[in-house]
Amino acid sequence: MPRLAPRPLLFCANCVARPSESHEKGHAMIRWLVAAMGGWVVGVAQQPAERIDPELVGPILDRAELLLSTRHSYGVASGIDVPEEVSRSRASIGEVPVPPDLLVRELQRLLAMTGDGHAQVRHMSRDSQLQDGLPIACMALDLRPGGRVVATEPDGAGLVDADHPFLVAIDGVEIERWLEIAREIATGGSVHARRAGACRALGRVGWIRERLDVDPASTVRLTLGSGDGSKTEVSRDLLESDSRGFRQQPFDVLADAEFAYIPIRSMWNPSADRETASAFAELRRNLDAARDAKGVILDIRGNRGGVREVLYLVASYVLAQESDPVVFSAARVLMWDRRDDERVQWQLESRRLFLPDDPRWTPSERGAIREFLDRFEPEVELDGRFGPLHVAVLSPAGPGNGALAGKPIVVLIDERCISAADVFAAGLKELPGVTLVGRPTSGASGMSQWTDIGYGIELKVSTMVSFMADGGVFDWHGVRPDIEVELVPEDFTRAGNDTALERALDVLRVAQ
Repeated sequence: MPRLAPRPLLFCANCVARPSESHEKGHAMIRWLVAAMGGWVVGVAQQPAERIDPELVGPILDRAELLLSTRHSYGVASGIDVPEEVSRSRASIGEVPVPPDLLVRELQRLLAMTGDGHAQVRHMSRDSQLQDGLPIACMALDLRPGGRVVATEPDGAGLVDADHPFLVAIDGVEIERWLEIAREIATGGSVHARRAGACRALGRVGWIRERLDVDPASTVRLTLGSGDGSKTEVSRDLLESDSRGFRQQPFDVLADAEFAYIPIRSMWNPSADRETASAFAELRRNLDAARDAKGVILDIRGNRGGVREVLYLVASYVLAQESDPVVFSAARVLMWDRRDDERVQWQLESRRLFLPDDPRWTPSERGAIREFLDRFEPEVELDGRFGPLHVAVLSPAGPGNGALAGKPIVVLIDERCISAADVFAAGLKELPGVTLVGRPTSGASGMSQWTDIGYGIELKVSTMVSFMADGGVFDWHGVRPDIEVELVPEDFTRAGNDTALERALDVLRVAQ
């Protein structure tokens, strides 16, 4: 008999078969009723105890397998053997009561294999949260596997050791071995997103030590290295939480009268609320004010997405009124029995994705779509479980009236750009006069949704496969810059320079 704790959590097996917004509202009502009745209602599971009994683990993994095999677009498109991988998870967990955190990590491993940039595991137990953290921030200087990792103070105030900026080993074990294990739970799509995620996951010190057979301790031994190979060691106490460090964010003003600098911190929805409507209106004022500048920098570094309206607004300024429309993205949605077709259609249209023969296209847009389809070669061929291809087009229409057409424009991007920020970068990359500068974006565009699979565990998975103009999958690659910038260790400190911004300014000066 599973142990029960007093705080209620809902589990509903129908979520796997019929996830919907109305169903989620029903969940909220049932949770309220459960709380009002003291948490004892038939059919509602309770707050997880310290360990999950084996008879509950099996059904949870069954539902995860069903979800990844039939309701997860990248679980299907990636071609991984989901049943085989779930069997590995069963073997790893065993037939004994397990801590919730162990099950959560196995689910993270499964999601990470699919390359879904939106994938997440959510769990309510404290066991699934960080219990300790490194007393430094680990920042990926090189986003490729085997690249160097910079060690900074937790708040980014400076490097741990200016003469030895690179993290070489932890507890005497090479950093790549630590990252190899951390990568198992670093969900994300592209290789560089997984690399950055693995650096963040190094904060799971206790779990990684257990995997490495390193004795637990309240301190950690750090080996730091320099560019010429010299090394030094420091020991520090572990922290109670993770260290995020410092990364450059868009700022307000650029002290350069020649060029306009426009920060875009979010992909704002102008109709969501007063705050986002105000931010959207300010962006439009900034774009209008850039008419007299010799060039424009659009800084979206660290932008976590939102909606696509910002892209279409900016494109209306960049595209000359006499320009041809540009097809910049395509997508197919995974369908299943009893999926709400009307809701899917609404979700597609809210992203401005339409069928190629949709009557709302203009004649010039239809011509651009025909040319695009003639040359379009998707990276992965999707089977009949996916709906028809929809496309997204940028056209020379809208409030901007091509006011910035002909000016050199630089878009600053990095691996923290995700979702609608990925799409923004991909769209502008296809427009004349635009240069992307920085580091590749994270890669995520998949119409994601949360599903409760039991015992307070929820999985967020994508249900759409999105392609860039060249046929590459957004989630598996992200958007690569036209000019990739090699950062220096000081870029990860508050006192350091902004190498990417300096490169963007160089691009604009050369373009004069």
